[in-house]
Amino acid sequence: MALNVTINNLNTIAIGLLLHCVYALTMLKLIFSSWGEGSFSPAPPPHSRPLLWVCPFLVVGVPPLDDRSDLFPSEQIRASHFSIRLPGRLRTSQPAVTVMVVPGHCLASLAVFLGLLLGLCGAQHAPDTLEVKMDGEVQIVSLNANVTIPCELSGHGSRALDVSIIGIRWFLRRMDSDKEEEIFEYNGGKRIPIRPGADISKSNLSQGDASLHLSHIQVQEGGEYRCEMIIPPRRAQGTARLDVVAQPSRILLPSETVVEEKKAYPLECIVTGFYPESVKIIWKKVIPGIHFQDVEISEGICMSSIRNNDGTFNATSYFILHPILEDNGTIYQCVVAHKSLLIPLQYSTTLIVTELVKATDWRKIIIYMPLVMVLCFFVWVLIEPFRKGPHISSVAPVLSPLPALEYLKHQELKTFYFVIWGYRPKPLTLKLFLKTDPLGEEELLFCQKNQGVEEEEKPESMQLMERQTGFTLSPMVPVQKDNLFGISCHLTILPDLARFTEADLLLQVEHSALKNPLRRKIHLKVIVQPKLKKIRCSSDHPQPGESVTLTCRIHSFFPRAIRVSWYKEGRLILEGIETSEVVDPPEDGLLCSCTSKLERSLQMEDLGKKFICEAQVEGGEPVERHWVL
Repeated sequence: MALNVTINNLNTIAIGLLLHCVYALTMLKLIFSSWGEGSFSPAPPPHSRPLLWVCPFLVVGVPPLDDRSDLFPSEQIRASHFSIRLPGRLRTSQPAVTVMVVPGHCLASLAVFLGLLLGLCGAQHAPDTLEVKMDGEVQIVSLNANVTIPCELSGHGSRALDVSIIGIRWFLRRMDSDKEEEIFEYNGGKRIPIRPGADISKSNLSQGDASLHLSHIQVQEGGEYRCEMIIPPRRAQGTARLDVVAQPSRILLPSETVVEEKKAYPLECIVTGFYPESVKIIWKKVIPGIHFQDVEISEGICMSSIRNNDGTFNATSYFILHPILEDNGTIYQCVVAHKSLLIPLQYSTTLIVTELVKATDWRKIIIYMPLVMVLCFFVWVLIEPFRKGPHISSVAPVLSPLPALEYLKHQELKTFYFVIWGYRPKPLTLKLFLKTDPLGEEELLFCQKNQGVEEEEKPESMQLMERQTGFTLSPMVPVQKDNLFGISCHLTILPDLARFTEADLLLQVEHSALKNPLRRKIHLKVIVQPKLKKIRCSSDHPQPGESVTLTCRIHSFFPRAIRVSWYKEGRLILEGIETSEVVDPPEDGLLCSCTSKLERSLQMEDLGKKFICEAQVEGGEPVERHWVL
């Protein structure tokens, strides 16, 4: 601003000097307050130091030349000025204050005073305090969901911020760790996502919103998140708690359970893919009819759980049924309560009890009764001399069902659970066979009698097989009431593609009450998940209207058959896709590879869009890579 002032006397000059002193003191207060905050990462621009906007060009007038001989007797002053420059970080290329003395009118002194006051009142002052607002409650999100963790500048108002000077850092302290790790950083307009998929919105940041967006959240990412915001020279931070949960992916319970009366039968309820581990499984017995009853079963319940490779858990709950004909039509309910569920899940199975003996034909009994009596007498005469001690009847074992087909990932552990129950006497033999060639013989992997194989009964060849095959069978033999026995077994497999790609796993149970051994077969297929290299574009700087080719190299997968798909923001692309023939592996290997290409003419709507290449082999999960225009 420029003002022409004529100073007619020394009083007017004194007023001008007083105004300059006020301005200089205000500038010094700003300088020392900035130095007192210490160093910070983002460099503040001029508009964050409000008084630098007010660098007035003060012009103080003097009397006409013929009237100022008493003030400046030896000089012909047309104009003079002096400047004040700021030190350190607040230094600018222009003087902070410039004062000139030129001829003018004495009333301009008042204009100098008013101009300085207006400049100071119009300056933008940095806030004395900086505070961020975060959600105080625990935020619960589902596995693989996209989540936003709020972090907003409190008391900011509607004035837009300069995002080029703001510094943002996000940290995570996981549930099972005391160590804090940095997952995202924003500095001087540059976003640095240390955790893939982490991001903040620049447009929202200008309004004081530094909320963190995370895609495909995983179970191990639950914990305490800390948001740190820096607007020089101020700094503030806040924390928020995030819990990741996974709902049970499936619950296995048959809709109908057919059993024979007076025979023990294990009833199982299998819950898979949930997180966290704590789960409550309740069994209920519902008796329909006029006198409706709903009774919770609290005795004889057995439960076990196991952790999956992705961090989720599987749980199995079972109890032993001893049905009678009156139990026919009874409904058993498996009720699952978990942190991820708003209401418990409930699955039911209807019990169908069949008779142990068919209806009696009295006519045949009358005809054959004399013959049977004679035969029984003859048998009694033969065996009576050899009978020793009280006779205890034998009961055949019952083997729980096993899956008919199972896909195994190369070098990843897989565990099966099964129960052998309700048999008597105690001696029982459990054998495990592997058949890798459909025309070949079965290979014995494991053999156990009673509670374990004695060392002297265990052949050397069997010991060698147990060390090499990667199959482990861990049985336990609890004793049950009514002198019945049972085994709950865990079968763990570590598949190796070099040993077999497909095989039949045979479980055989031998017992004195069985005419023929019980056998269950599981057909195993070993797979290797594909690996995708980074998607490459044929143009280094693609532009709208340009035709480009996106190339994705897919390798190290098995079996040979593979499905490759391309997506744009989750929508399947059907045109412009070309996938090469699968390259057979070398003679000494089994893993395959191929290349998929997407030819596309880019449009304006493609800017910022995500293109995804997805590959999947039979029995495996989809594997993807993405490229953003």
